[in-house]
Amino acid sequence: MWVDFSTPEDNLIDAEIYKRIGNIKFDWDLTGWDDYYTKIETTMAAGDLYDITVVNAINVTTTYGPTGVLLDFNAYKDIMPNVQVMAAQYPAFNYLVDAEDHRYVLYNQKTSDWPNNAWTYNKTLFEKLDLKIPTTDAELLDVLRKIKAAEGFAGYPAVYGSGGIVGEIGTMYGLDTSIAFDQETRKWYYGPFENDNYKNTLQFINTMWNEGLMDLEADTQSQDQSLAKMVAGKWALAYYWEGFTELMGYGTSTPVDWTAGSFITPKGSGGKNYTIFASGLYDGMPTWGVACNAKSEHPELLAAFFDMCYGEDFSTIYNWGVEGLTYYVGTDGLKHFTPATKTSMNPNGTYALSRGINYDSHLGILDMRSYVLKTMPASAIEANNMNIEALKSGKLMPWINQPRPTLSSAENDIYSKTMTPIGTYVSEMQIKFITGTESFDNWDVFLAGIKDKGDIDQVLEILNSKEQVQLGERIYEIATP
Repeated sequence: MWVDFSTPEDNLIDAEIYKRIGNIKFDWDLTGWDDYYTKIETTMAAGDLYDITVVNAINVTTTYGPTGVLLDFNAYKDIMPNVQVMAAQYPAFNYLVDAEDHRYVLYNQKTSDWPNNAWTYNKTLFEKLDLKIPTTDAELLDVLRKIKAAEGFAGYPAVYGSGGIVGEIGTMYGLDTSIAFDQETRKWYYGPFENDNYKNTLQFINTMWNEGLMDLEADTQSQDQSLAKMVAGKWALAYYWEGFTELMGYGTSTPVDWTAGSFITPKGSGGKNYTIFASGLYDGMPTWGVACNAKSEHPELLAAFFDMCYGEDFSTIYNWGVEGLTYYVGTDGLKHFTPATKTSMNPNGTYALSRGINYDSHLGILDMRSYVLKTMPASAIEANNMNIEALKSGKLMPWINQPRPTLSSAENDIYSKTMTPIGTYVSEMQIKFITGTESFDNWDVFLAGIKDKGDIDQVLEILNSKEQVQLGERIYEIATP
């Protein structure tokens, strides 16, 4: 587990949890991050792993699950009722259950979608120049041009470099820059071969580059240098996680003299706009999780303990604390933090819901409404709710990252050997298209070069031969205080 050494041992959350686990004691072996992966690989390969290990869920499941060293939690379904409820309620919770119904890793499940990225604008600068929030890609360029003419600086900061900006601008066109999944046809495809989304994205960025509308030092300066420009007010528009502009000013010697607001993704030339989820409710594969040793002396106790972590009582304590002290149930039937609870919007609260052992990334249930209200600044909550309202009304589309089906070791090898050289080639050409050293007149030559680097059709054939994950209905939840 991740350990927060700054949290007192007698913190409220851990104390409540300890009351419920009886005489269970843990012997911890703390390993530094630099050695962690090596230690996991060594113990797994030797079959001499710890009773409980925090692991990379995908790699460990596919690599070591079939070897017999990992405890199969599904062998204990009769004493893990909470896990069975989770499996029935959330399709994502079953991503790594193999064809033989083995569940080797338990991981974190979030209760609702969290569109934690949003288009952000410098509200102070917009008001000064009497600019309107852009609703299309053409209007966005127009805003950047007006700012360049009036203020003399590039309005798009590109904090994450030219590589990061592809995902940001891609929200106006489509993010199928590589292998992607069509939810309607239920088939995998290679985006650049099927549509112009990637090309349109690069052409837009190239226009910003040629006209000096984006920071041309994005790839040569440090992220801190880029952020310093934003702190100084030299920015207009950006696509970052909500609250980014509010949080980045923390710790600076001079408070920022601007305010930021959020707006819905402008529509690209195809008339579509998207938002990206970070909640992991349905999108993508889980990263970290918990695995147990199949040779543990009391596997049934491990199964029962971890099942408790997915129960309502544990989840409530972990996410909300103690009823009457840190939260109450309102007339709307929802849980709300009390005025005595310390949150990002109530930093002077008496009770902090921090804990020494953090489960957020790899175990239990993470109530997204609690998480957002507890940790996000006001601007982040505003952006989150704005995106959710837009999704509900159809003004914004979700970009869904379909989980890849589980592949055999041989199939994974084919995938890696094919897509790695292709990815390297595409990254090299991407920079050339953005900076103009490669003409878009040669786009077809570029696509032919991709085919020369590897047999994508073989990879797609493998992916499409598998049973695809059923995502279920998306869950959108407004974070009301």
